[in-house]
Amino acid sequence: MLVGTSVGGFAYPSNCYAATESSSEQSIYSLANHYFKIKSISNGKYLLGNKAGYETQADTADSGMTFYFKASDLGEYILFDQDSRYLTYNTFNAIVRNTTLSDRTRFKVEQYEDNSFSFYSYVKKKYVGIKGTSLVWKDNVDDTCRFELELTEGNNPFPEADVNIDFYDEDGNPITTSNVMARPSSGENIIGTADTHAHLYHNKGSGEVVFNGDAFSPPGNCRCTQ
Repeated sequence: MLVGTSVGGFAYPSNCYAATESSSEQSIYSLANHYFKIKSISNGKYLLGNKAGYETQADTADSGMTFYFKASDLGEYILFDQDSRYLTYNTFNAIVRNTTLSDRTRFKVEQYEDNSFSFYSYVKKKYVGIKGTSLVWKDNVDDTCRFELELTEGNNPFPEADVNIDFYDEDGNPITTSNVMARPSSGENIIGTADTHAHLYHNKGSGEVVFNGDAFSPPGNCRCTQ
C-alpha cells in the first residue's frame, strides 16, 4: 500500500510503504518498491551492515538492516539499504556495500517452494550465499543461498529522481534539489515543462541524434540522463 497525500486530485507519494503483504503472498514480482529484512535460512540470522559489507549476524529483525527493493527488470532488483548503500561487489570480487550504482548492483531473484528467495548476480552469474556469517559467491544454489524476506517499513527509497542540473530562484540564489522537488502546497502554482510521454526506445529514433540519454536504464532514471 502506497502511503501518500492527495493534492488537487493528484496523489503525491510519501516514499513510505506500509507492511501489508504477508509472506505467503510474496512473489518475485511483488517485491518491487517495498522494504524488507533479509534472514538467512542457513543460520537463522538477519543481514547486518558493517563498514565494508554485510554479515548474517543480527538476532532479530529490528537489529537487522532494512533494504529497499528497486526493480531493474522483471524479477530483477537493486538492493538499496537504510544507509543509502547498494549490495554489490568490488574489484577483488568480494561482496560489499558501497554508493556506486552500476550493473554490479543488479540481482535476479529466484523463489522456492518454502517461499525462500535467492539472489543471482546479473554480472557475476553466481549466487549470493553465506560462509560462516560472511556473504560469498556460490556457483549453484544450496541452503546457504536461500533467504526469507520479511516485509517491513522504511523511509529511504531508491534515489530515482536524482537530477544533474542546478536550480536557482528568481534572484539567482541556488536552490537545493530537495527544495526544488518538494511537494507543492495546495493551490500553489507550478511552472515548468515536462515530457510526459516517451516510448521505451524513443531515444533510438531519428537516427539516435535528436535525443540525449535513454528512455530506460535498468539501474534507474539517474543513469538515463548521463
